[in-house]
Amino acid sequence: MFTKAGPDVMRDEDRETLSRLPSRFSVYRGTIGTGRQALWSLSWTTQQSVAATFAGLHHAYDNKPGVVFTGTVSKIDVLAYFSDRQESEVIVRPCRVRGIRLAEPLADKAAQARAE
Repeated sequence: MFTKAGPDVMRDEDRETLSRLPSRFSVYRGTIGTGRQALWSLSWTTQQSVAATFAGLHHAYDNKPGVVFTGTVSKIDVLAYFSDRQESEVIVRPCRVRGIRLAEPLADKAAQARAE
């Protein structure tokens, strides 16, 4: 669907934001699945806090622990970018997010920053 629709599926400001992203950048996904399942996922975000929100929602609805995965993606593998719901959503070709691993919890990052 996104491949056929091309850039016309995005608003002008989203095309502009996508054009300003670096050639490789970090993405995050909040889910209850595994890293292997995340590999096949299309929908990611550039904001870890958004992914953490989705991990919490999945936990609330599915009664399973939510997790946040992170990895890197090349801009050429991004099919679309959407900001209209303040989710900074990146639609990525399946299996193109590299180095998928569990993300360090945001609370741990904040504590580490305070310690430095």
